[in-house]
Amino acid sequence: MDLLPSPHDRGDLLERLGSLIEACGFETFVRSPLLEPSTKYFPDSWEPSARGVRTLSLRLLRYAELDLDAVVTLHEPDEVPDLAHGDAAAWFSGIDGEACLFGANTAQLESEDGIVGTMCHEIAHAYRRYFELEGNVVQLEEENTDLTTIFLGFGVLTTNNTYRYRKTGNYEMTQWSTSQVGYLPPEAMAFLLGAQAVARGMNKSERRRVEGLLEANQAASFRASCEELEKDVDDLRRRLSIPPIEAWPPVPEFVLPALPSDATFKPSKDAGRKARKRWNVGQNVFRIRRTKWKLYTTSGIGIAFAIAVAAGFGFRALFTEEVAPRLVLVTWLVGIFAAYLFGLTRHDDFCSDVDCGGPLTKDDSTCARCGGTVRGVLHSQGDRLDAEEVIATGGSLEKFQKERSKVAWRAYRKAALLCVGIASVIALLRFGEDIPFPCDVRTVKEARNPT
Repeated sequence: MDLLPSPHDRGDLLERLGSLIEACGFETFVRSPLLEPSTKYFPDSWEPSARGVRTLSLRLLRYAELDLDAVVTLHEPDEVPDLAHGDAAAWFSGIDGEACLFGANTAQLESEDGIVGTMCHEIAHAYRRYFELEGNVVQLEEENTDLTTIFLGFGVLTTNNTYRYRKTGNYEMTQWSTSQVGYLPPEAMAFLLGAQAVARGMNKSERRRVEGLLEANQAASFRASCEELEKDVDDLRRRLSIPPIEAWPPVPEFVLPALPSDATFKPSKDAGRKARKRWNVGQNVFRIRRTKWKLYTTSGIGIAFAIAVAAGFGFRALFTEEVAPRLVLVTWLVGIFAAYLFGLTRHDDFCSDVDCGGPLTKDDSTCARCGGTVRGVLHSQGDRLDAEEVIATGGSLEKFQKERSKVAWRAYRKAALLCVGIASVIALLRFGEDIPFPCDVRTVKEARNPT
């Protein structure tokens, strides 16, 4: 990803943002709170349901200074209307009287941070409809809606939504996922957010705070944008139709907007499950096989140590004082290595879908959680897309699995060698060069007690 848009695109973005500020007034752009993903700005309960999306929508409508109600209709993935774009999590359907109409895809509600950014975009649609700012060219209007989220103070949330990278997991499984939402590219959104920060006169400490709230790529673009734009702040404000700072209204104290009483609720633990059907029926998934060597090795450190200490009492009765502690160390290290080897023989299987990760038994041909058809065994979540490409191009999945399996076992062997190396270093640090093995223990005794 480029850190900055091209010079031509930068000029175009500033011109379009300036036109919006001229039409709607500069006060919102320079004084509205920059929303953060925190309970300060979003204290409401969340659940992946119609009432959860409604409460979120009402909160954002109040931040946009629209005193409108929100009506939310949930749709299954195969029932999403044509007005929704692709696999969008939510969409704006219009304004009916004093209520904004929104739709939401039940299969896209599990990611709370994602739905917040998406609803920011949809509230911006409502804002543009309410103030008659919409254009006729669909792609241009969607880009201008992204731009409007910056104007309204939603920029941190929508800039993050343009590209996300996640790594999650534990000893048994690690998953990587990426998602990309929005119409303006990440560097364009970060540039617009940087323009708002510089135009507001935010100091370096304030900008670092904003940067810390952004995803890594967007944070780098935001920082580069601020450095570029702060070279001439007066020119930036002129291009954005912002008057001198002396004409700005005072900074208002933040007050959490009030919501209707029916917008508060106690979330249900089963709401997401009830709203969402199995979303991968008929789709390919893979069995991600995770050996338990990390878990068993970690546990083996303590167990082997206890065994070695217990064995030490017997060693002291049979061997000299110098040899006994060394045998205790050897017993401990051998125990750890044995635990590692045993862990390689134990494994759990999981669904490869990054939104699922459900457990799979050896007899499962479909995932009970997401409904996907299990096509084969992979040792790494990162091989999932390559395996799907092999299937799509008519290649041999069996051959692909064997090749990847060899790569996985090479990694296990490297880990084994690393264990041996660490054990050797520990032994050298503990006993130096006077290590008796592989000498005969009787030779050591005779050396200490010559006749």
